[in-house]
Amino acid sequence: MPWSFFPEAPLHAFVERIWEGRVSYPEAEWKLLIPGSGSEVILPLSDGLTYRVDGSVDHIRLVHLLGINGGSCFMREDAGLQFLSIRFRTGSLRHFVPCGYGDVSGSCVDMRELWGSDIETIADRIRESGNREIRAELLNAFLLRKLEQHRKPDGWLDRANAQLYYGHADLRIEALAGRMGVSRRHLERSFGSAFGLSPKSHLCLCRMQQTIRDKVLSGRGWLEVALDHGYYDQAHFLHSFRDLMGRGLAECDWSAIEMSHFYNRSRTRSSKLFVQ
Repeated sequence: MPWSFFPEAPLHAFVERIWEGRVSYPEAEWKLLIPGSGSEVILPLSDGLTYRVDGSVDHIRLVHLLGINGGSCFMREDAGLQFLSIRFRTGSLRHFVPCGYGDVSGSCVDMRELWGSDIETIADRIRESGNREIRAELLNAFLLRKLEQHRKPDGWLDRANAQLYYGHADLRIEALAGRMGVSRRHLERSFGSAFGLSPKSHLCLCRMQQTIRDKVLSGRGWLEVALDHGYYDQAHFLHSFRDLMGRGLAECDWSAIEMSHFYNRSRTRSSKLFVQ
């Protein structure tokens, strides 16, 4: 389990955890990142983090967003790699950036484009400090400032997002629009602008993410888990899996599941800040 620390209380609704990864493989190898509804902002503490999206290869330099909501993304974890990653809850990054999340979702983005010189200063201070408590304080303070600057006022969209995330097994989009007191068209237009996906596509992504997570954590069979999460039958699940991942179930390497969005066990609500 990677070492991680939890953000201060005002950030709990937005940030799942901030964690430190270390890689000690003798040789570099590519790991498939399974798409998810959240996003990771990665700060390398050493050289050697490279990703490949649809055949295009780039090196992660200062601070980079990985928001993979479909298709194939691979990360090469070179020997000796060390990094910090901010794991944002589904759709929450939009409250920390000047644009809507729809402008960057599904993308790999140099965060200097969104956070400017602020993040360069924080990244330098974090790299200079080997003290985890100081790193935690720096990131907490930075994220609180960005939340204060960029928090969006449309809370009803966050409620809609939460209902899609937790009600993915049986929720209907028309019913969701009714709960929000808006037309389906208004929901679809506003949701797409805020989150980068239509409500239906987001629901499908959340359903797949939580099916995979349930399978990984419980060890139950794929069909049993898929039925629990709203798939009609095995064919429905396998077809949806290929549509989202761009490959079949048997073609996926699950060895890097901890590198993806939210497939590890969620933290419990606790006052404990640091965990191993």
